[in-house]
Amino acid sequence: MDERREGVSMKILTNHPGQEHSPTWGRLSTRIRTGPGIISDLACALRLLIRAPRYDCVVLGAGRSDVLYSVLAAVLPVRLPPVYRIDCLWSYPRGRLHGFLKRVCLRLESRSVRRYFVWTAREVETYSRVYPVQADKIEFLPYHHTLNDQSVSVRNEGYIFSGGDSERDYETLLKAVDGLPIEVRIATTRPHRFTEMKVPGNVTVRRYSHREYLEVMAGCRINVVAMKGGTLRSAGHQTFLNSMALGKPTILTDPCGASGYIRDGHDGLVVEPGDPESLRAAILRIIEEPALEETLRANAMAVRDRHTTEQHFIRITQRIARDLGVEAPGGPVRAA
Repeated sequence: MDERREGVSMKILTNHPGQEHSPTWGRLSTRIRTGPGIISDLACALRLLIRAPRYDCVVLGAGRSDVLYSVLAAVLPVRLPPVYRIDCLWSYPRGRLHGFLKRVCLRLESRSVRRYFVWTAREVETYSRVYPVQADKIEFLPYHHTLNDQSVSVRNEGYIFSGGDSERDYETLLKAVDGLPIEVRIATTRPHRFTEMKVPGNVTVRRYSHREYLEVMAGCRINVVAMKGGTLRSAGHQTFLNSMALGKPTILTDPCGASGYIRDGHDGLVVEPGDPESLRAAILRIIEEPALEETLRANAMAVRDRHTTEQHFIRITQRIARDLGVEAPGGPVRAA
């Protein structure tokens, strides 16, 4: 049975939930859902395998079912459409056994994967250096903010906000804000990590619901996204893009991760990781220079239109269309 829908230039089979906020992705893709647990992931991979021959490509980005499908597609003696992997959030191996298993899986799955899309340019080099994946199979495409249709009350209540967990360096942030005459609110799902850190009196650390998280971010004066140095990948894209889309002066301690997203001094400030003095200086620059604060605020808001979920998936589908030699879907893409 041909499942091509009228007016659709290519058919994509996926496990990624992008349809929720991207009309283009929803029009072009059919989603196979997965649930919690390895059994559900295996079931999802098998369902993808059964349906894949009726599609032009398979786009994976939802966890363990990605690996299971890609490995099975590589070893089974059947002809299947090309695979594209997105949301490749890889880290350094956690010990020898983990490293061995990760390399074996990637060596196998890369036989079926035509291209890996990553959200930071530096990952093209770091991933291919650490794992057995050719650099020409890895490509940088910008990520997106996730505000979409969410409505929050944007205001300035005068505090510094910092939130998130992945690859965060809160120890450097705590040192940078110690003694500053400004309140700091940190949102984390792991507050226990702070028990061994010196938390200054002007800092509050707590859990927030997703809605509360957005509201607290929307009420801050400055958003600091403090990232660790020396990691295999960059992280925090959703956090700093959401912050910028809300018009918040944003500081990111990851120069490589900022590349392609933030122009230092124009729509955000970028400092080196693990340097509390430089981070403190950047915070004070915004506090003490009203013109800079206003410039960052005004320019950052362009992210709301430039890095939408729809733009993100148009970029992905247009890139795949060029690979497949079919008509490029979607409308014009704003410059990243």
